Amino acid sequence: PLTDEEQQAMMRQFLDQRDAFILAWEHFFDSVDVLLCPVAATTALEHCATGTPQVVDGEQVRYE
Repeated sequence: PLTDEEQQAMMRQFLDQRDAFILAWEHFFDSVDVLLCPVAATTALEHCATGTPQVVDGEQVRYE
């Protein structure tokens, strides 16, 4: 187990890292208005004609 002093030191370090992270985002948004992020961790399926079979998780499904 950690002593109270060790826990406090870890918390100060965490808060310093958090503050640096926040500051980095603030600097980023000084020159950028919007940050677009992907909604999924994988790439999207290729666009194709409706009804074309696609493999999803190893199974064929209809593209709709």
